[in-house]
Amino acid sequence: MISQTIPPIIDFFNDIKDPRIDRKKCYPLIEVIVITLLAVMAFTKAWEDIELYGKAKKAWLQQFLPLKHGIPKHDDTAACARPGGARRHRPGPDWGVAEDLPPAASSL
Repeated sequence: MISQTIPPIIDFFNDIKDPRIDRKKCYPLIEVIVITLLAVMAFTKAWEDIELYGKAKKAWLQQFLPLKHGIPKHDDTAACARPGGARRHRPGPDWGVAEDLPPAASSL
């Protein structure tokens, strides 16, 4: 029988460039991504829910994430999804749906 190891989830996101301005990087991007991904898989529906999920699972998350600055605040998590500020995204399966653009622009 062939034994295969599955790389940690973090390995899949290590190459993503952080689009945020340096002075706005309180929480490492990998921590924001992993917590958001896990929270969305737990059926969170809003940025605040992602923060609450992180707080509830903090002890478990610290087993594989440093969390030097704690759990990312919901505003910081949302900012990672809209680094340019032009779009505001909801977490979950409909990410990428522009909510605050004119109708013609949101159909692009």
